[in-house]
Amino acid sequence: MPVDTGVELLNRALGGGFPTGRSMLVTGGPGTGKSTLAMQFLQAGIERGERCLYVSTEQTPDELRDAFEPFAFDLDHEDLVVTSVHATHGTTFESGDESTLTLETLDEEEVLGGEFGAPFEARYIQQYLERFGPCDRVVFDSISGLAPMARDEDAFRRAVLDLVQLFTDDFGATTVFTAEGDGSESTDGGGVDDLQYSTHGVIRLWRERVEGDVHRYLRVLKLRGVDHDTRRYEVEIGPRGVHLAPRHRTRSQSFLQHEFETTNVPGLDELTGGGFVRGSTALVEHDGRAEVNTIILSLIEAAYQNDQAIVFFPSANMEPDRFDRMLPEGMPTVEELLAEDRLFVLDFVGTWSHLEKNVYSFGQANGLFEQMVQEIRTVQFVKIKRAVERVNRARGERSVFTLLYTESLLQRLRPEEVRQMYYWAKGNLLRPDDRVLFVQNPGVMDDSLAEFYAYDSEQVLRTWLEDDGLQYIKLEKSPSGDLGRTGLVHHVDEPPYVRVQRHDSRESVSESDKTLNSEGSPTRASEYVDRGEDD
Repeated sequence: MPVDTGVELLNRALGGGFPTGRSMLVTGGPGTGKSTLAMQFLQAGIERGERCLYVSTEQTPDELRDAFEPFAFDLDHEDLVVTSVHATHGTTFESGDESTLTLETLDEEEVLGGEFGAPFEARYIQQYLERFGPCDRVVFDSISGLAPMARDEDAFRRAVLDLVQLFTDDFGATTVFTAEGDGSESTDGGGVDDLQYSTHGVIRLWRERVEGDVHRYLRVLKLRGVDHDTRRYEVEIGPRGVHLAPRHRTRSQSFLQHEFETTNVPGLDELTGGGFVRGSTALVEHDGRAEVNTIILSLIEAAYQNDQAIVFFPSANMEPDRFDRMLPEGMPTVEELLAEDRLFVLDFVGTWSHLEKNVYSFGQANGLFEQMVQEIRTVQFVKIKRAVERVNRARGERSVFTLLYTESLLQRLRPEEVRQMYYWAKGNLLRPDDRVLFVQNPGVMDDSLAEFYAYDSEQVLRTWLEDDGLQYIKLEKSPSGDLGRTGLVHHVDEPPYVRVQRHDSRESVSESDKTLNSEGSPTRASEYVDRGEDD
């Protein structure tokens, strides 16, 4: 069972807390809250009756009391031992009268005894600390205080590993090491490079300016075997120590209740907090390379299963035959959907004009009509409005799922006209349970229009393809779900032929830190994306 860190949101980010009996590294620049977070971890243990040890390498007990005086930490509790190990100038048996670095501790009893001090070496530090075991929690603050040993890189690395083993294996303690970083979000310096490979997890603290004001941040960089939250949190420091924010990255469900409709895509409902909001507008953005059709067709299937009518604004490459082949198995054909008033097509690119019922084409205008459009733009508006009104009558009592490839409208309308037409439809035709899904590549359209769709949408998902073939999807706007989280898009061989890597189903990271793409890039299910033809 994970160990309580003393910080509620940090527990949640870590999947419950620090792994029991493991070591963690907390790194950051001065003033970022490392020692406060570490002491808060011990305070949580004290309150549970656990034996705790605080080892300082940079401050005396009096200095620690001054540093922690603003906080509600009980440094005098019987279950807490505070000790210190420092490097100081002295003489050792080996050095004779020559001054060298020796180990200074809080105890009056010398490690070696007599007039000579113990050399500031790993074995003597470990020999001194062995007397404090066993215990439940240990803080070693900070590993940077062992820097005098860092002249011998191999010896320093062994010393770090020996301390990890002493506290976790011999003491049986859940252990937090702190280390100085450079104050940025990177991890380097102060022994960090050695510790991040020797410890089970790494937490980074840093500061940066936001509009001139300094803010503190925290991010969990690594936690072996646990699917942890990698997003940054803002750090607030108060009387009880470290507090993380925000608790919710989307507005509280207590503020406004929502009903959701499933996406039919495994993992995508979880990412969005339940699916797409009923009676709302959503946007899927892509980079022109990522495969979006598998996701879109799953949404169409979900709408059909929910007895909704589908209003489709096709893109230039979504002609009827191709759309028919892509429909999920078990759904009627395009012609059957049109005949049953389950599918309505508003064709702005002219690829559906040979079909009649419930297909309204605006892409085959003759020269005279084009001239009229240039001179009197309201002619186009009238034609579109009449088509939409007919769709609204034909759908009957069914709610509507509108799927709109936004670039298609630009074949007939200017950006400002697209906005006008949308507001008219939204105000006059859309019912409370109707949903609209925009699909767009912002790289091929006017920036202001792309931003308009994002602004008007209650939920925004962005998907893109990396150079190595990995496709990701990110929730960028939503009243629910894991806002800011990304998921790997898997193209699989079974319906619905796509799934999003869910938070609770990612493969655990092994001790060797295998990367997510160690098995190679995911393969695309071309059998689905065109039922037998190459895309």
